[in-house]
Amino acid sequence: MVFRKYYALIVVVVIFGALLFSFNIQRYFAPLSSFEDPLQQDNDYFSIGKYPFGYNGACMVTVDDVSFWTLTEELQSLREITRLHGVHATYFVIPAHGGAAYPISNNMEVVELLLKCMGEGDEVALHGYTHSPTTELKGKSRADQEEIIRKGLAELTNIFGPVYGFRPPAFWKNTATYSVLEELEFLYCASACVFNVNPYHPFDTFSPFFGEEINLIEIPCFPTDYLANITSENSSEQLFKLKTRFDGCYEKGAPFVFFSHLETLLYIDKSSGRYEGLSALDNFLSYTHSLNMWMPTMLEYAKWQIFLEDIKISYNISSNKINISMMSDDVIDGITIYMNLPDDINDVTISFNNVVCYKCDTCSKNEIIIL
Repeated sequence: MVFRKYYALIVVVVIFGALLFSFNIQRYFAPLSSFEDPLQQDNDYFSIGKYPFGYNGACMVTVDDVSFWTLTEELQSLREITRLHGVHATYFVIPAHGGAAYPISNNMEVVELLLKCMGEGDEVALHGYTHSPTTELKGKSRADQEEIIRKGLAELTNIFGPVYGFRPPAFWKNTATYSVLEELEFLYCASACVFNVNPYHPFDTFSPFFGEEINLIEIPCFPTDYLANITSENSSEQLFKLKTRFDGCYEKGAPFVFFSHLETLLYIDKSSGRYEGLSALDNFLSYTHSLNMWMPTMLEYAKWQIFLEDIKISYNISSNKINISMMSDDVIDGITIYMNLPDDINDVTISFNNVVCYKCDTCSKNEIIIL
């Protein structure tokens, strides 16, 4: 009888696991490691800021479904909003939306505008190849996924130069997707998670129970277009939900990823005759600006995350002096050090790769140092 119970339990577990794998439920859930803060660098005397230049948090604005069908005047309207608020946006581009007959390279007006945006600090990232069907990668073998992603990558690279970010169409990804992305040297995947979590390194199988961590960074967003179906009647409610979701990340110390589609943002409400999505985005960005938020592209954020994960920090105390040493293969400006010194220490020296970059013999106990 006991054997039968164990047998039944094993069968249930296997069936449940198969369903999770088949329906790819894991695309909305993150491994336990994502609830940890990989950038926490605290000790008794100082801490390293999670964000550069003393920013209180990070917010990334991402816009999906830029393609051959995009109208330049619509993209320009969005660009005016992001420029107004000092945002570096990430545009997830579909290289051949609807099929190979519609390459974005055949819409040179949009291409030229995107290149101009990139010159101002924005990013172009990959969003599948044709995005048709919507879940383009669903049910595909690793080889088929690689062919799709390679085609899209080649199309964008030929136009815009190196591409380092990928958002799976309809967020549909699996172990094979991560494997392909890592092989093709993408730095990050911008998928989804139902929790407010820190970016994390995914595993090569159904994490967190099996497999090994891979170098690719997953920077997840909540799997709902924040401004979908927005109208003049519900805009206040939609904006409240967006700010609430943002506040949850901000209070936890996790970066926030704003997720929307170009079509959503440029929808004209019949009652008001306005772009209600753009108006809500304008309002939201004013809110984030008031909180001293860093507004990078996803690539900028990914590089910063990698930088802080890899940097080696040590220190020693002698009399009233503290010497802090930092070693890194990369050099990125904006490291913020929050001192927490006892009363008997006021002489601070900081070196980066064995070169002194900061020295003060009258440092206050709560000094904030930006390198």
